[in-house]
Amino acid sequence: MPVIRIDLTLPFALFSPSLLNQELSVYIHIPFCSSICGYCDFPRVRLENESTIDSYLDALFVEMSEMGKVFGKFPVSTVYIGGGTPSVLGKKLFKNLIPVVRDNFSVDRLSEFTVELNPDDIDTELLSGLSDNGVDRISIGVQTFHNPRRLGRRHDSATALSAIKTIRDSGFTNFNVDLMFGLPDTEGNELERNLDILTELDVPHISVYGLTVSENSLWKKLIDEEKLIIPDENQWIREYQQVDKKLKSSGYHHYEISNFSKPGLESIHNMVYWNQKNYLGLGSGAASRIGDLRFSGLFPPEKYIETVKNENFRLMDIIENIEKVSELERNEEIIFTGIRLLDGIDFPLNWFKSHEFESVHSKFVREGLLNFNGKTTSLTEKGLFLSDFIALQLIETLDTVIN
Repeated sequence: MPVIRIDLTLPFALFSPSLLNQELSVYIHIPFCSSICGYCDFPRVRLENESTIDSYLDALFVEMSEMGKVFGKFPVSTVYIGGGTPSVLGKKLFKNLIPVVRDNFSVDRLSEFTVELNPDDIDTELLSGLSDNGVDRISIGVQTFHNPRRLGRRHDSATALSAIKTIRDSGFTNFNVDLMFGLPDTEGNELERNLDILTELDVPHISVYGLTVSENSLWKKLIDEEKLIIPDENQWIREYQQVDKKLKSSGYHHYEISNFSKPGLESIHNMVYWNQKNYLGLGSGAASRIGDLRFSGLFPPEKYIETVKNENFRLMDIIENIEKVSELERNEEIIFTGIRLLDGIDFPLNWFKSHEFESVHSKFVREGLLNFNGKTTSLTEKGLFLSDFIALQLIETLDTVIN
């Protein structure tokens, strides 16, 4: 893919027409949650007033119209509506939001259209409306089937099980369930039972994340005050090994560090991020990357809404954190995201001309942490548990070489 270079002093309206042959993925952010999970500090806010939804959608539709003037002719390969909790929109998801997406972007040849739903928002009418409007993949955050409310989730285990059944009965053959391990206050063999439930239900895609307590989250404060105890690193590794063994033995393709799917049902949209392809984020707090340009939508949503309402509104008023990705940063991203893919990544051959990089890379191969066939680099099973360390060592070495 040719590198896109954009003068940041220019408004978006002056993007070069030559970019129009670039494939694009679109992410739409709904930053509202009815309840806030204790470990999370994603760009989201608690939904206090239902009228805020309409105000937010009005502002989002203005942004989509303006962005459509710039990117509307790009062939869109995937759409992902995430959050937050997109299902707080209810029927407005398919009655209001999706039609505006289709009006402003070239989505005739979509390969995947995903919507995140909360288990207790799911019913046949919502799923039917989404399916009728082109949504072919659902993602739900269950996290655990054993007292999920202790994590701040709104649903209980019975609701989660019912949601999975309803999704399948509604004709969706591709859907994802999020699961977590490394949780505090686990109940006996909780993780084993969670995995048994998902494999017995033959869920087509499972994303399994080790608990990461965000710096600005409620749980971080409780941990610092020793009011909440989370598993140590050794327990975390044992649980990840348990996940990997169980799901692979149950016929799942482990294609990314945290993601397992039945063959052919990998998340196409998420592969865009891991392969550093173009994606456009719409909405408050949504991140974008177009070529070597990165930016995000104005956050929090109250500020985003008020800015769009201004009679002198310009698209650039709701764009923040604009930066060009340097060659060094681009190489770092290739390593950090690419190493997560278990099928491996082809590092640029000129990197291996550096004695320092080749030496560190070879050391990891000798230690059994990386596989290398002369072209593709991939993590070994042993290397999976040290992926961040490996990536950082390769990045630091490459940074030294380039500098």
